[in-house]
Amino acid sequence: MSRRASAIKSLVFNSLSKLQPHARGGQSTEDTLPHSQENPDSPSTLVCAACRTGPFSYEGFRKAVFDFHDSDTGYCYTTTWHDISQSISNEGCNWCGLISRARDGLPAEKSPRAGEENVEIRVQVMVQSPVDWMDVTNTITVFLNGYKAATYKIYADPSDAAAKEIGTGNHIRKEKSYVDYDKAKECVKNCSDHDHCSKLDETYLPTRVIDCSDPSKPRLFETHRQIKGYYCTLSYVWGGEQHQKTTIANIDTYVREGINVPLPQTITDAIFATHKLGVRYLWVDALCIIQDSFEDKVKELANMGHVYRDSYLTISVLSAYRADEGFLPDERTSVMLPFHVAHRIKWSRSLGRMLLKYDIPRQDPSLGYKHQTVATHSPLDERGWCLQESILSPRRLVFQPPYVQYKCRSFSENLTPGQWEKETTYSQRDYILFPIAKDDSTSGGGVAEDELREQWEQILSSYTGCKITVPTDKLVALAGVAEVFQSISQDDYLAGLWRRTLLDDLLWDTFGPIGPDEVLPPRPMEYRAPTWSWASVGDVVINQHQKHMFEVPSTEYEAEIVACEVTPKSDIHPFGEVAEATLTVKAKIRPLMLDGHKCTFMERKGTRTGDEFQSLSLSGDWVAPVGNCLESGSSSVDRLGDEEQEDKRIGIRFDCLEGTAQDRPMDFYIIILRAGRRWGNEEGYRDEGWIRGLLVLRVEDGVEQYRRVAKLDLQYNFQWPDWFDTTPLKTVVLV
Repeated sequence: MSRRASAIKSLVFNSLSKLQPHARGGQSTEDTLPHSQENPDSPSTLVCAACRTGPFSYEGFRKAVFDFHDSDTGYCYTTTWHDISQSISNEGCNWCGLISRARDGLPAEKSPRAGEENVEIRVQVMVQSPVDWMDVTNTITVFLNGYKAATYKIYADPSDAAAKEIGTGNHIRKEKSYVDYDKAKECVKNCSDHDHCSKLDETYLPTRVIDCSDPSKPRLFETHRQIKGYYCTLSYVWGGEQHQKTTIANIDTYVREGINVPLPQTITDAIFATHKLGVRYLWVDALCIIQDSFEDKVKELANMGHVYRDSYLTISVLSAYRADEGFLPDERTSVMLPFHVAHRIKWSRSLGRMLLKYDIPRQDPSLGYKHQTVATHSPLDERGWCLQESILSPRRLVFQPPYVQYKCRSFSENLTPGQWEKETTYSQRDYILFPIAKDDSTSGGGVAEDELREQWEQILSSYTGCKITVPTDKLVALAGVAEVFQSISQDDYLAGLWRRTLLDDLLWDTFGPIGPDEVLPPRPMEYRAPTWSWASVGDVVINQHQKHMFEVPSTEYEAEIVACEVTPKSDIHPFGEVAEATLTVKAKIRPLMLDGHKCTFMERKGTRTGDEFQSLSLSGDWVAPVGNCLESGSSSVDRLGDEEQEDKRIGIRFDCLEGTAQDRPMDFYIIILRAGRRWGNEEGYRDEGWIRGLLVLRVEDGVEQYRRVAKLDLQYNFQWPDWFDTTPLKTVVLV
């Protein structure tokens, strides 16, 4: 074993069931004094009374020394988040503050649930014996409920008692930030030369921005949209209710005297980054929109698309699960905590101070980048609002410690220091949404409609796979993108659909979890869109209807769109929330059951085969009773009762839980939107009939009004339904 490996030891903390402030036999007087009697200069005052008798008592801190490969040991104790919060507020405990910040950085699935108070904390300190020719790296690691939440590098000032054991961390002090701001500014400067990027002209500032001239004293600045300049925007995950936001009560103070600090760490870091980038102003939704003013929110949300489109640069915080987490851990002041020096050190039983610097996992250049991985998270990619912000922003600086990347509409560059393959020029399709020519023409006349539709379909699929915290924001969080599409296509936006392609747009379907555990989402309690719009369902990915090349030449019947009326909740925000909407169509419509009776559907569960390493999942569906009109030909109905024919029954996938109730029969109808008896083109047809349409429920007491519950996509080989020709055309209303 090498000299260095044999010297590596670990200081760990032994198990306690709960922190309790009681004296321990053999402790020094300094360890057991109540907080009120502590020497104000003593390192023990850096932590609360409970921590001084627990993890920062001598016996607790120096309980055991063991081989560093044993990663399952450590000092464990159980406390509550309330006690931790109280220790921070009442005693200014640095350790409890560090635990709180570690919680803020937990992935969503590891974060404490609402009402969950108890937390098990395990701590490990790794100390490598110093060697003559180098200053080693020592660490302290925090585990919350068994999950590795954070690791900090520890070191001491040269004059401190702890320096002999953990070193002075000269190499740690010299570490550069993982962000190269000069390189980022150079990328922005060069952006105007790119083929599909606009010039860096000053634009009218948003209604309110944060003045970042002095990052320690940010101030809200009201522009009334009369002042031009450069500003950055922040794209981040709130992760819960914000404890700092602009309200009717505090806005005047924020403008006159400045914004109260401390702010959530992500906003604090964004102000610092904006200042480092040489930009004076920053736009942050929580502070630049009056959060308790309905009128201001409607007005500012309606302008959200322009806020991001006109920004100098968007700071995209890819890795933070909540606003309190931040994204510049290596720019913060080091945390200071007590350090009990071991007896074997010259200053036996001395109490020193250790400095903590957050350890951002990085690749080691000496080991080769291709053979190393760093675990990263991307919660920003899961949020619906943030998808729109990334699409609309002309330039972005994407933070995902230890990585940082610059992106614009023509170009991408990895700004992580020391990384290979930094520069990538790639062909983006942003020119479809943001056409730009060097003569400053912004006309979208040259964009093909099929390209535009394909782009919309891709965005819609991505967007509906994201999460929206407030259900009524389903259309609002995509309104800026919809406005861009509308300006290019000159088409009418109808609650998430488009007038020129409305018949195809009505044939959207859902894609959710598959297998035996799949569960349909409920219809949102609060109205946000008509049932014929994809925005009326949640938590599922929406797939737009892909018209096959043979569909048009094979079509012999098509429904007629008579009228479509959408009333927005606010005239200021026509692409946002919908108050009501109706769609009138003239189409073939008939009861689902051949005898006209009401019915219920039977669920056919999905399946999963294989093992944990390789498995195959099949989606479930719902089957109508025997005697429904979906089956091909009335003569086949009787055969479908046989058990061996059960798997041949036609099944459908409901949009949501509406229509799946088993306790009462419901009045189902089918509306046929498009159909053909053959499939092919002028060179040849096959006798394969097909029907595209909707399964709907008749509204009780409604005069020919119906609610969509599923898409129908039916295939008929050789047996065309005998009821099709006799089904009359009727004018009906979908709501």
